[in-house]
This record gives sequence, C-alpha cells and structure tokens, in this order.
Amino acid sequence: ITGVEIFYALNFILGILIENGQLDLLLQKYSAAADTNTGTAEAVRGFRMAVLTSLKHFNPNDLDAFALVYTHFDMKHETATLLESRAEQSCEQWFRRYNKDQDEDLLDSLRYFIEAAEVHSSIDAGNKTRKDCAQASLLSLQIRMPY
Repeated sequence: ITGVEIFYALNFILGILIENGQLDLLLQKYSAAADTNTGTAEAVRGFRMAVLTSLKHFNPNDLDAFALVYTHFDMKHETATLLESRAEQSCEQWFRRYNKDQDEDLLDSLRYFIEAAEVHSSIDAGNKTRKDCAQASLLSLQIRMPY
C-alpha cells in the first residue's frame, strides 16, 4: 500500500488495516517508504487524505487515531482543534456528573486546553493561544472552588 500512490482506490484496504489497529504500523511503513523514495508532496497529501477519509468512514469516534495522524503529518491546526474539542467534551462530562467533587474530567479538560495553547503558540496563533490559556485558567479556578 505504501508504495502505490493510488490511495483512494485502496481505501477499502486502508479501512481494514485501520479497523484492525494497524494505523501506527501503516504510518511507520509509509514514512519509511517516503524517506527512501523522497515522495512528492502530492503523494504525501494523497496518502494523508486517504487515511483521514478511511478514519472518518470506519472509525469516526477514535479521537486517538485522528491525533496520531495529525501529529504524524504535522497538522498543527487540526491537532489544536481536536485538543479543544476534547477539552470541551471533558467539561461536558463533568457537568453531567451527579457528584461534582470528582475533578478528573476537569483536569483532563485543563490538560487539553494547555496542550492546545502550546500547539497554537508554536504556529503563532496568538488569539487562539490566549483563548486556550484563558479557558485553562478558568478551569483551574473551577477546580479550586469549594462545593
């Protein structure tokens, strides 16, 4: 698969590999093949889009897999957006809890906002970095607030 540049035609095979937990291996093999062949930007883009399309089709809720692909292809905007989304989901889980004394979800959300701020700062996205830092600051206050 990694040596053929018709990734969309192989979408079914990509889906099978992804469903069977072979995404990490697939990315490693593709990186090794691309390094030896000095793959063109178009081939890398095609492979990236084929993998993301397969993920969206076969595993749309596997956020860890999306994070792995975003990190592998250095997709910083998408990584930051995913981290912000995960932070918001963790906050929503905490709001739905009966026992608000359990802060694990808020701590997860705090960590995701901090990571998103770090990613945004690495791409000079000042307003988004500031927003993520403000969210993290509010969460830290919420965690310290007595119930």
